[in-house]
Amino acid sequence: MLKPSPVLMLSMALCLPRLFAAPDAPASSGSLRAEELVREAASALPKMHSYELDVISNQSINDGKYIKTSHTYVETSFEQSGGHKRIRMVSRKAADTTTIVSDGSGYWIYHESDRHYQRRTGSLPAEVYRSPTPGFSGTLSAENLPVSMQSARIVRQEPLPVEDRKELCDVVVVQLKPDAAPPDYQVKSNELTLWLSHTYRVPMKVSGTFIHKNPDGSSQAMDMTIIVQRFHPNAHLPLSTWTFVPPPESQPEPGTPVLPLK
Repeated sequence: MLKPSPVLMLSMALCLPRLFAAPDAPASSGSLRAEELVREAASALPKMHSYELDVISNQSINDGKYIKTSHTYVETSFEQSGGHKRIRMVSRKAADTTTIVSDGSGYWIYHESDRHYQRRTGSLPAEVYRSPTPGFSGTLSAENLPVSMQSARIVRQEPLPVEDRKELCDVVVVQLKPDAAPPDYQVKSNELTLWLSHTYRVPMKVSGTFIHKNPDGSSQAMDMTIIVQRFHPNAHLPLSTWTFVPPPESQPEPGTPVLPLK
């Protein structure tokens, strides 16, 4: 059985160690520029004052007999000022839709699967504010990719459709280090491909093929693609964005104050 997807839980870049390693060749100015783009992409989105971002994650699993596809949609609104951060995230997948709303002083979590919501005090974990950056998780997240990267090269420029406009992107192929992934996984050609906004440095698309080895010796291939469908940098967001209103027929968890329904 295939382990959890690298989009949700894992980062996969396993490569068998070479018995004889050739000495590293001097980096060209082109590769240095590509590596700098990957480093800039790691922090481009968290540095923005505000944004709206809609992303779709597509996963296709091929076990040699059948192909299974799944999709996850994530809509994010974010704003920060003077160290004060607010975020609203809605994640939609087949099993559940989860909504997180934080006004900076606390946050609400709602699960559509059981129609229950809860209020928690304090701040969200720091990784929540970094997670909207399109990319895989763990060592292959946008934040950690500069460390997992062995080299990178720009292969072309390409405009991608983002809502009602074309976003010019630098297409960067990242060669991963051999130890960048947990056991039992490989990344095809040990490479990921990133489409980085030429203007904002935010990843507009990320793709890779992951190979999982099963205990019986068989393998499964996963084609993973994350695509930005909507991106509004420096957006002006109304105060209602940070207000949680429970959907009809929803119920609070024990200890959570009851709110008026929609």
